[in-house]
Amino acid sequence: AVPLPLPFPAYTGGEDGRLTISFVAPREHWLSLVLNLVGRRLRRELRYGRGITYDVDGSYEPITAGEAHAFLTMACLNEHSADVERALLDTLYDVALHGLTDEELATAREEFDRADDDPDAVYADLDNRTRNELVGFRNVERAELAAELAALGPARTAEVMGAALETAILLLPPGMAPSREAFRLYPMASEQVAVGRTHRAAVSYAVLSLR
Repeated sequence: AVPLPLPFPAYTGGEDGRLTISFVAPREHWLSLVLNLVGRRLRRELRYGRGITYDVDGSYEPITAGEAHAFLTMACLNEHSADVERALLDTLYDVALHGLTDEELATAREEFDRADDDPDAVYADLDNRTRNELVGFRNVERAELAAELAALGPARTAEVMGAALETAILLLPPGMAPSREAFRLYPMASEQVAVGRTHRAAVSYAVLSLR
């Protein structure tokens, strides 16, 4: 099979009043932590500082033993979409260039340590261990995670964000273009014609249509 020539970073049309950007990254990259702290920056600026977005949400889901999919999404009025999009990309590229700050990483370490005192943390741990078992990823104990987090500095987070941006897909409100030229239009159809046997449909689609 010939892989589709998909350009990255890419953009495509989404829905009115919402901007979303997604990434694929190796699980050892700590992208979940990086995006969590990026989301906090954006929330402070766009919700509490400027009042032009309702919130900044995100998700991080392992998809194989070695890779995970993550995204950030924001809702806003259409009149604010351009400002929100520019702030989103400016923040992501700033982190890719300079990394997270020492203060942000210190806060993340403190929260990681405090999580041991949360009685509900056991449920998240069980969920994570079950997922790892299903995808064939080894379970990493908290002591090892704490050591990795302690060694995580601004330079490394810059590398992680830069690598993630190379896989980015940006969903914009219809008719909107990205503010950065690096993003190319995501093709909705392949320019290559599939080669193989052809088959006639056994059932007419007209028969299946419903009013």
